[in-house]
Amino acid sequence: MGDTAQDGSGFSREHPIEHAKDDAFNRQAYVSKLLNALWRSDDINGLVVGISGPWGSGKTSLKTMLVEEINTARETSQSFRVVEFEPWMYSRSGKLVSLLFDEVAYDLSPTGGKSRHLKERTGQFANTVLPALSDAASAANVVVPRVGTVSSSLIKAFSGLAKATDPTNDDIDSLAWRREKLKRKLDKSPDRIIVFIDDLDRLMDDEVVEMLRAVKAVGDLPHMTYVLLYDRDSITRSLDATCHGKGDEYLEKIIQVPLDLPEPPQDAVSERLKAEVVAPVGLASKKIYMEGYDRFVELNSFGYCVKPYVSTMRDVIRLSNEFKLRYKVMKDDVEVDDLLSITSLEVFRPSLHRWIMEHKALLCSPVTGRTSYSGQHKGEEQWAQSLTTELKNLPKDSDREALESLFPFAGAALAGNWSNANTCYDDPWRSICRTEHFDAYFRFSTDRDVLHEAEFKQFLLVDDLLDPGFPRDDQLKIFGDKYFPGKAASYLNGSDTERIQKVILGCLKCDQMISEVLRGCISINVATTILNRNNGSRLHTDVLKTIVGAIAQSDSIAAVPTALALAVQMQKELHDSGTAEAPVLLP
Repeated sequence: MGDTAQDGSGFSREHPIEHAKDDAFNRQAYVSKLLNALWRSDDINGLVVGISGPWGSGKTSLKTMLVEEINTARETSQSFRVVEFEPWMYSRSGKLVSLLFDEVAYDLSPTGGKSRHLKERTGQFANTVLPALSDAASAANVVVPRVGTVSSSLIKAFSGLAKATDPTNDDIDSLAWRREKLKRKLDKSPDRIIVFIDDLDRLMDDEVVEMLRAVKAVGDLPHMTYVLLYDRDSITRSLDATCHGKGDEYLEKIIQVPLDLPEPPQDAVSERLKAEVVAPVGLASKKIYMEGYDRFVELNSFGYCVKPYVSTMRDVIRLSNEFKLRYKVMKDDVEVDDLLSITSLEVFRPSLHRWIMEHKALLCSPVTGRTSYSGQHKGEEQWAQSLTTELKNLPKDSDREALESLFPFAGAALAGNWSNANTCYDDPWRSICRTEHFDAYFRFSTDRDVLHEAEFKQFLLVDDLLDPGFPRDDQLKIFGDKYFPGKAASYLNGSDTERIQKVILGCLKCDQMISEVLRGCISINVATTILNRNNGSRLHTDVLKTIVGAIAQSDSIAAVPTALALAVQMQKELHDSGTAEAPVLLP
């Protein structure tokens, strides 16, 4: 939904569209249907619409299209007033709720709109512009550009509500009185007000809760519609931190009309990626020759290493910028298509990227000539068998397909035709599968002993830690990393207790498979680090009970003696906190 632009260095940056005509994903029909639904759903008690989409999916561009269509629909039977509020610009101001209603008053005023000074954006707005505006609006009605007339008393009422919700105001009665006064004015007003609140997920956890409470409790006013745009996963994690792990339930109570932003067509995203990186540099043609075929067969590394992982414009920008940096430095030492493919794996599939770095000796084919081999080299047969075993142990079929597209010998070995495989490339021959060129592709890569952030996130938030096949070797490596306990505390802070329980169970299982010297120590470290991160929050006791419950379910107390120490430590803390209903592990 968004657009991309390049700065002077040639790198891309995310850039939402400025006009509906710039939409490249054919979402005008979606916008029209959504607006038609809004026009027909005038709830006298107010309405809250939530539009959810991951970062980079084009929520801001969608909002631009909605606002533009509202402002051009002059013939509608209803009169709409549009307000756009960007709360993250005021993050940590301590006045988010007050500034929200300031924004409503300002955007309804004759001078409302986008042309405002920096001081209006930094909290001085309510103290300078609005008082002057109220003094100037002496007429019964004032003309608002592009949308008709609006009562000055309504503007003043919103300004008054902003003052009443200011944190420095201790007069609760004033808030209730001003809100009731505003409700009466809105009941009599022919106008409907639509407030767009974008980038809600950029706020701090407590600010997310503050904004949602304001919309539901204070801003629940007649003929007002709030359209909130956010990443649902991010918002839910923020709410979990203050709602006892029940962020989803809380959000459902606030949002009356939940909508998911439609994903952009994959073809459109791929075309944009090609425009960013493929077309400008061109792609070499890699082929594999198999005996018995009368032609060379194209291997599409783009289709296996790039296209499956790029689904949003943010993905396009991440990959294109990483690739352009490498290409500027390495273009004389590598093949372009291989460089794009291996860069994509580093960005989106870091564990596979590391696996490739660690298996150079197996992946780089010993078959280098154009004529077929009869299989006379016994060492090559053993090589192929070892590689086949390693490939079959990979967790995903897509990983094997990616490797086959980059390393023809791997594909031939899996197919059982390794002795007949023979690769050839257009000049110059600098493919990643050639031993002498392999290392050039990893010149900018993270050290193979340093885990990628995405790997911690995958383990802690996504992986099925109760799967019978858990843990794999790559998961054990993540578990044993010295930064793992801290990452667990960061990613699980405010997370639902069910996920925390699964992580603790997974940790105890991993502990059974590592060296006896360390056995159990990592689980203890993870549990205490998670608890310390939640210390002082309302979730602390819930997390504590969750950890004790996980130990009670686990069979690790006998297999991992230090799990007993963890149980003792956790149960003592529960006892000290006065919690009696936790699982009893020890007599």
